Amino acid sequence: MPKHVHIIAIESSMEAQAMRSVAECFEALVSVTWTGNSAQIVDFLSQTPAHELILICGHGDERGVLLPELAEEVRARFPFNDLISPHDFAGFARLGGNVVLSSCCATGTPEMARAFLKNGARFFIGPDDYPDGDMALLFEIMFVSHFLKHGDVRAALDEAHRCVPESEMFRLFEGSA
Repeated sequence: MPKHVHIIAIESSMEAQAMRSVAECFEALVSVTWTGNSAQIVDFLSQTPAHELILICGHGDERGVLLPELAEEVRARFPFNDLISPHDFAGFARLGGNVVLSSCCATGTPEMARAFLKNGARFFIGPDDYPDGDMALLFEIMFVSHFLKHGDVRAALDEAHRCVPESEMFRLFEGSA
């Protein structure tokens, strides 16, 4: 039975295309949200997605996930501008046992993990620092391919860390069962 993977692409088209190709090579059913504004992220994550794995591809900093810059005249139309913080995610995310992997810098924090885990994610993975983009992509490829082939989050994380040693900054957080 193929796994369902969803990619939220936030100004990361090359990364999202690469991850889509990897997931499809492992026979996953893949969908993508090509994000132009925060409403698209809210719409997807507030509907209890029926995907085993959700990838958030984009940029981040210690405040949260960074959003595309919008013209001043349209900013008021959308729920969030500039970034979505852990507090913001906690207010709208509704998950159903999903595995969430964020490649966005500095999102592997306890606060960000809590925002997803308290709202139903089974696991949250993200970097607690600022990874090199190439290294982060290699980590994602290794994690996703192993997870899709074997279905074990911890084993996939261990394999990705083994193959990409400098990826130790990608931290795993687990929800309560």
